[in-house]
Amino acid sequence: MTTVEIIFHKCIIDSQDIGSNDDHVISRIFFSISSGAIINKQMHVDIIQPYGEKFSYANSPLEVQNPFLQDKMPFNYMEFRDAVERVYRKCLGVNSKEQALITIEGSENIRLRNCTFKIQEFASLKIIRNSHAW
Repeated sequence: MTTVEIIFHKCIIDSQDIGSNDDHVISRIFFSISSGAIINKQMHVDIIQPYGEKFSYANSPLEVQNPFLQDKMPFNYMEFRDAVERVYRKCLGVNSKEQALITIEGSENIRLRNCTFKIQEFASLKIIRNSHAW
């Protein structure tokens, strides 16, 4: 089965520029897609977490939006979503066995406004033909 390589470049946590407010933490991850010799750059996906009394980066659910793509890419959304969540939580040092960029433990209601992480993470996703998921 053919695959595409997702290369994650940057993660901006809790950005007011893209809509974070007192109700939601909105973050953005920038990535490229490599399929053989073709590399599509300058893409991003937004991540939304509800903010409230018991908010935590580790446990609050994530809503991973459909990615902003220049071209429609026929890969599985759930695989993409899982890769985005892994990268996002790794940036914050939660639920990760890998080396974290920052560690947050035993805390609630912490906001990291406009934190930008330069990252280099990868994910391989299977190409799905004739998918109506996007």
